[in-house]
Amino acid sequence: MVFPQEATCALCGASSKQQVLASASAFGAPDLDTRLPGALRKATEYQVQECPACGYCAQHLSAPAGNLKSLVSDLRYRARLEDPESPRLANRYVCVSLIAAARGDYVTAGWASVRAAWACDDTGALHAAVSRRNVAVDWFRYALQRGQVIIPKADGTGLLLTDLLRRAGRFDEAVEQARAALAQSPGETFRRLLLFELELAGREDVNCHSTVEIEDEHDEDDRD
Repeated sequence: MVFPQEATCALCGASSKQQVLASASAFGAPDLDTRLPGALRKATEYQVQECPACGYCAQHLSAPAGNLKSLVSDLRYRARLEDPESPRLANRYVCVSLIAAARGDYVTAGWASVRAAWACDDTGALHAAVSRRNVAVDWFRYALQRGQVIIPKADGTGLLLTDLLRRAGRFDEAVEQARAALAQSPGETFRRLLLFELELAGREDVNCHSTVEIEDEHDEDDRD
């Protein structure tokens, strides 16, 4: 369920109507990079707002913004927002990542880049999707170097980085990342998912895959 809501930009004070997600349901398994199935697959469209007056992008325009006017008015920010090579939704998330990185919040910057990649996937902007995944890897690595937590379970972080590298076509790095994660003795589910990633990287497969695929494989083994 989506409904329009009046929002006042915390940066410039302009009012605009924004579409807000009230509720959604999801059935099925998430992708290897955590993207949810069902109606929630499209939820990213309603998790970022853009001020039509100044171009400020945030999850909630009315939330306190701090001193961001110089960043949002910068030509590099505007170029990212208007990038013709990727969809507008992806560009909004790229701007969110720039703002988060400027604040030193590399986890939020990384997740915004992942969501930008999803938006590119949905419109077939494959080159832009690869670029966004590469940037997400960089932001997440900066976050880890600074002790910031990407996913509470360390096993999940290793899997996420592996999947981002694989889908960006960086197969050797994906294999290295998966093996490093396996060396940390992850839980059984994550172990199987990482082994699946190794198999996909070995085939140079850059496609989206779901966590349910290891369950299907397990069921087939049981039948055999």
